[in-house]
Amino acid sequence: MSEEVELVSMFPAPPAFMSLYAEGPDMGPPPPAPLKPTYHSFGTAYATEDAVPDLIGDRKLYPATGCNVKAEMKRINKSLIFSFLELVEVLIANPVKFNEKIDDIELLFLNMHNLINAYRPHQARETLIDMLKQQIDERKEATADIRRVIEESKIVVQAAHTELDNETKFQDTADEPMLPVEETATAATEDETLQSPPVVDTEKLRQNQLEQDRFFVLCQQIIDNIQT
Repeated sequence: MSEEVELVSMFPAPPAFMSLYAEGPDMGPPPPAPLKPTYHSFGTAYATEDAVPDLIGDRKLYPATGCNVKAEMKRINKSLIFSFLELVEVLIANPVKFNEKIDDIELLFLNMHNLINAYRPHQARETLIDMLKQQIDERKEATADIRRVIEESKIVVQAAHTELDNETKFQDTADEPMLPVEETATAATEDETLQSPPVVDTEKLRQNQLEQDRFFVLCQQIIDNIQT
């Protein structure tokens, strides 16, 4: 008995249990366990486990277990070439019997495709590994670029601080009034006598240092986020 086709609307209404989650996804009951081995969605049955369909009976031309896949594929490939040559000979000698050789070639192709499909999970894993390695390399390069920019920024900031200090000292010197020769000599004598250290604006230097530290901490946080 054939399976009855379930008629569904192109735009079906949402399920009735959606009202249980009106106040949030955690307010309603937990979702049920996944169905096995098949489930239905919009009237179509889907398998929960992807499996490569195997050939049945005499249509399978290689051992079921413990076979060398590479050797079997080479053997099938040679058989394909030989079968094609036989097909050409049949078409020349007796074209009426070409269907038998075409069936043989079709069977060989089915077996080769089945062997290839057996490697699809391995191919998917290797592709995923390559993608992850590429992402890791890109993040490492981005991290190295950011570290380089941070080091260059440190040099620029230090140079700016040094230049600012020099300009401040030069401005303070330029703002001092010019003294007569006698007063200048007296002032020089007093300076040598007192030898008082220059006044440094410690509050300004501390603020500049704090701003610089915050900038580098922010850059380090960006690097950590990229690495994670």
